[in-house]
Amino acid sequence: MKKLTYHIDIDLLVFLLLFTNVKLIVKVIAIAFIYARRFNFKFGFTLKNSRLPLFYPAIIFIAVINWVSGDIAISNYNPVFITGIFFWGMCVLAAHQVKLAVERNTEDVLFKTITAFFIINISASFIQLASIIVETGSLNPFRYQGLFQKYFISTGDFIKGISFDTSTTNAVISAFGVIYFLTKEKPVMLLLCMATLLLTASNLTNVVLLGIFMMMIFSRNRNRKSLIVVCSVMLLIFVNRVSPQNNNYVRETITAFSPGRTGLSIKWVKWKSDPTDVKPVAEKIKEQIAEEHIDGIRKFFSEMQSPNGAASAVLTRPEIPPPNIHSTTFQSRKDTTAFQHSLIDFISANSAALKLALEPFPLSHPGKVIAFQQTFHFIKEHPFRLLTGTGMGRFSSKLAFRCTALNIAGGYPAPLRYINHDFLSNHLDLYLYFYTKKRGEHSITNNPGSVYDQLLAEYGITGLMVFIIFYIGFFFKKWRNLSYGIPMLIALSALCMADYWFEQLSVIPLFEFLLFMDLKQKSSA
Repeated sequence: MKKLTYHIDIDLLVFLLLFTNVKLIVKVIAIAFIYARRFNFKFGFTLKNSRLPLFYPAIIFIAVINWVSGDIAISNYNPVFITGIFFWGMCVLAAHQVKLAVERNTEDVLFKTITAFFIINISASFIQLASIIVETGSLNPFRYQGLFQKYFISTGDFIKGISFDTSTTNAVISAFGVIYFLTKEKPVMLLLCMATLLLTASNLTNVVLLGIFMMMIFSRNRNRKSLIVVCSVMLLIFVNRVSPQNNNYVRETITAFSPGRTGLSIKWVKWKSDPTDVKPVAEKIKEQIAEEHIDGIRKFFSEMQSPNGAASAVLTRPEIPPPNIHSTTFQSRKDTTAFQHSLIDFISANSAALKLALEPFPLSHPGKVIAFQQTFHFIKEHPFRLLTGTGMGRFSSKLAFRCTALNIAGGYPAPLRYINHDFLSNHLDLYLYFYTKKRGEHSITNNPGSVYDQLLAEYGITGLMVFIIFYIGFFFKKWRNLSYGIPMLIALSALCMADYWFEQLSVIPLFEFLLFMDLKQKSSA
């Protein structure tokens, strides 16, 4: 660490660590900090050889056109519009600063800075794992079913890394680290990033990374091939030994995506606890073990006192029965959380507009697929929205969820609540259906979030084309100057199906930093 910190861009490192944090106020502090240290607003947007992707000003322009053409007179929508412009503006400010850092620093400083970032994220992830191990008393919490299955198959959800965001965010960050250090042939950092990725138990990210490995395995570099094999073996060990229940989850997910899916009804059940029993779960388990141990000793001395018991007692060893995994503390909770109660109250108040939220039977496909079906159906029913979409925050975005003031995607002032009817009866209805059910239904496959869905629904076919041409194309047109940038571009394109990453304000600046760095290293080679 002493050698590593000798040449590090501390300002950039602090900015990356703060900007990836889940709290919006921390992101604002990160922007204020980096611009106070490096005051520069020369973004360099040009039609030819633009310094930054033209995607950002183009998407803001589409949002303004939609606002002026129909929403400017809607009072409650104006704060939504301002908030949306703020998010896109934050993307521009972050992209400018990471580009500036790449331009000003040497390759050695950039490498050490990004390595320090990943080391801190890895450390935070393993500290979180250690705290879970201490709490459960199990070296493998992925198989620990106690504490009402708080961890077990959901252990990865608690490995959030330095961002303290969703575990999927940590998985994507770690996947970027795997691709970067694999290309750089840095085995220690590669294996640590791979281990962190596996701890998040993000099946989607694992599948995407396996696809990247299959693409890179044809490289002539033997060292790289060997590292790919090692990482693949790590994944196999994890899914078969550490968290085998994930295999069942993956199979169920694949079945869910298959056409003509049928299944049993999903019943939402309220779990009732005994109000007189206030002892902590861990204390109850200890008492149970102690009682069983005392009973074992009592049985041992009883056998010793019998005529023929001495010999048999010496030869047999008293055993402490293991905890009963069929007891209450080893079953998943079915109680309603406070957050779910707020969603249920909202459903009751808006039941006339919600067709899915109160549906007792499982849907034919996962929420992600149904969300796209809703978007395509909406475009079909409103063809005039095909060109520029329905408008920012009006159908499919983190902004749309935030502005419900239901604390779904962050806080928002309740008096300024805005919910477009098309959003209410489609994606919000779909979200309420899954997230008022048991915890197992709250998976990424059922979350309607997707960059492609957002662009098509709220910015139209124009927004989708702008993303492909002026964002993906901005980097891909320089593919001859990219090494790890190509697999990273492919990974991002696939992972854009998972969430509203631009509004997440976390993984995109890191991705841009790595791509800018790759372009610089190749051009100076």
